[in-house]
Amino acid sequence: MINNYRNYFSKCAAAGLCLSMLSLTSCGVIEMRDAAEEVTRGEADTTMMLAPAERANNVEIRTEEQHQFEIIKKEEAPKTVVSLAATGDVRIDEAIIADAANRAAEGSTYSFLKIYSGVYRTIHDADIAVGNYSAAAAPYTPDGSTDRNQTTPIESLAALAELGFEVLDTTGADRSADYPQDMSEYGIADIHSEKRTEDGVYFVEREGITIAFLAADGSVKNKMVSNIEYADSAADVVVVSADWKSGTSDKQKKNLAGTMAKAGADIILGSGETLGGAEWLDTGDGSPALAVYSLGNFVATAETAENLCGGILSLDITLCEGEITLENVCIDPIIMHYNEGNRNYQIFGLNSYTDDISAMHAVGGLDVAVLTDKVSNLLNGGFLPADFLN
Repeated sequence: MINNYRNYFSKCAAAGLCLSMLSLTSCGVIEMRDAAEEVTRGEADTTMMLAPAERANNVEIRTEEQHQFEIIKKEEAPKTVVSLAATGDVRIDEAIIADAANRAAEGSTYSFLKIYSGVYRTIHDADIAVGNYSAAAAPYTPDGSTDRNQTTPIESLAALAELGFEVLDTTGADRSADYPQDMSEYGIADIHSEKRTEDGVYFVEREGITIAFLAADGSVKNKMVSNIEYADSAADVVVVSADWKSGTSDKQKKNLAGTMAKAGADIILGSGETLGGAEWLDTGDGSPALAVYSLGNFVATAETAENLCGGILSLDITLCEGEITLENVCIDPIIMHYNEGNRNYQIFGLNSYTDDISAMHAVGGLDVAVLTDKVSNLLNGGFLPADFLN
C-alpha cells in the first residue's frame, strides 16, 4: 500500500506543475492554491483507500497475536497426568512354581519376582497397574497336601504387589481358593465379574482424577451395563476388564466392546492367551473409547510362540482445563522366555529379544523376525512403540 500512495502523489504533483507552468505563461503568476487543493484531495482520497487495508492489517496482526497467545496459554495450562499400565494373564503353574523355588535365595521359599526383572520398571513406575490373575491364590505346601493345579504359593501375589499391581481381575481363575482375603493382605483389589453390585466397582483416586475398575464376563447383561453406567457417573475414567467367553468371535468381541463403550467404558481390556488387536471406538458423545481385545499371556508356560507373546499397555490419563483425555497410548510387545527343562522364567521385551536368546527357549523353532512381523501386522494402528521396528 505504501508504494501505491507514492505513485498517486507523484501523479498529482506532476499535474500541478503543468498547471502552474500554463498559469505562469498566461498570467505571469504561479497559482499555488489549486495545486495545494489537488494534493489535499489526493491525500484524502488516498487515506480513504488505505483505511480498509489498514483495518484488515490490524485485524490480521491482532488475530496472529491472539493465536500466539492461545498457543502459549495452552502450553502453560496446568496439566495433571496419571499413568496406567495393564498386562495380560498371570498363569502360575507347577513348572513356574518349581522354578521359583529353585531360584529362591537362602532363607526364602520362592522367588517369583525374578520373572519380572526385565519389565519391572515399566509396571512399577506406573501410577496404577492392572492385570489378570488366573492362578489360585492359596498357600501351597510342597508335601503334596494341596493340589498344585488348584493352588499357588501366596508369594506369587507378594511378587505382584511388589511389582506394583493394585488391581487384578480373577474372573478367569479357579474359584476353589479364597482370593479377596489373600489379595487384600497385599493391597491388591480383586474385581471378579461375579461382583454384580456397586461393590464390584473399585475406585482409585490419583491427583484429583477418579478411575473406576470393574470386570465383565464377556456377556454384557443388563446388570453389567448398569454397573458401567454407575461407574461412569461416579468416576472420570472407567476401565472394564472383559473376560471373553470361550468361542467368542472377533465380531462378537467388537460388538460387546461397543456396548460397553456406549454405556460409559473408556478403556476395555479383553482377555485371551494370544495378543489381540486394539482400536478406538466411537461412543457417540465425541470421546472415543480404547478397546484392547487381548494383551495375551503375561506369565505362562505355553506350547506355541503365539501363546508366549503378550503386551503391556501403557497410557497417560490427562486432566487439563477440566477435560480428561487418554494420551501416549502404547502397547509394548513382550515374550515369555524359559530355558529347556522349564528353568529361568523371565519376561523380555520382544524388541530386545535376540535369536541367540530364542535359541535357548524350551519351545524350539522360535523365529524372532516372524513374531515381530505378526505383532506389527496385528497392532498396525499406531499402538506400537516408535522404536519397535528400529
